Amino acid sequence: MRVLLVTHRFPPGHRAGTERHVEALAGALASRGHDVCVLTAEKDLARPDLTLHTRDHEGVPVVELVDNMLLERFEETWDRPALAPLYDRVLADFGPDVVHVHHLMYGGVQLLERARIRGAALVMTLHDFWLECGRMGQLRSADGHLCEVVDTARCGRCLPSVAWRQPRGARTVAGALRQVRRWT
Repeated sequence: MRVLLVTHRFPPGHRAGTERHVEALAGALASRGHDVCVLTAEKDLARPDLTLHTRDHEGVPVVELVDNMLLERFEETWDRPALAPLYDRVLADFGPDVVHVHHLMYGGVQLLERARIRGAALVMTLHDFWLECGRMGQLRSADGHLCEVVDTARCGRCLPSVAWRQPRGARTVAGALRQVRRWT
C-alpha cells in the first residue's frame, strides 16, 4: 500500500509529539513493506516560498513544502488555494492509496479535496486543538494561561496577538537570504 503521511513539521529539525509520532509511524509502515512518503512544511527564508524539496529521512522520502508564512489574510492559515497545484504534484508523483493527515498547520484544507479527487482514502488523526485554537492549537491564552475550554468570546480577544504571518522585516531579510544563496 502507498501511504502519504501529512504533518506540519518533521524531524530532524522538529521533534515535538506529532512529529515524533509520524516519524515512528513512517518507519513502522515502511518496515512492513508499505511505500511511505511524508509531506511536511518547512520555514526556510533562504528558499523561495511555496516550493517543494525532496529529501530522505531514515529511508523514507520526505517532501518539504517551503512555507515562509508570507500571508496577507488570517484565513490563509488554513485556506490556501495557491497550495492546490503543489498538492496535485505530490499526489500525482507519489500516487497514494491512503493519505493520512496528522496536521494541516502551515498547509491548507485544499489537500483534503485534492486527495479525494484523486481517489485516495483519507484518514485524519487529531493530535492537538489546531482546528479550534488559533494559537497553534495549544489552548493557551495570550498571557500564557491554559484555556480549560474553547470560549469563542475569549478567543476573539486572544487572536489579535497571534503571529500568523512573517513580519515585513523578515520578508526583506528573506529576499536578501535567497540572493545570497543564489550567489554562493
